[in-house]
Amino acid sequence: MEPEAKRVLEVALTLRPETRARIAAELIESLDHPTLIDSNKAWRLELARRMRETDEGRSQPIPWSVAKPELLD
Repeated sequence: MEPEAKRVLEVALTLRPETRARIAAELIESLDHPTLIDSNKAWRLELARRMRETDEGRSQPIPWSVAKPELLD
């Protein structure tokens, strides 16, 4: 993550949960660009498939506390 982004995140994490949720929603909404529509649909289908596999016991979820460090390195 870029240093400036880390600073923004550090400040954002000090805000009230309602404020953080509003900021997160606006950031996500800013990604809704026409060229992303197909990828958004593909991700929804992929998430549905993964949830189905988890519900059926064919896959095991990884706790966020384990996945986060791996993803953010």
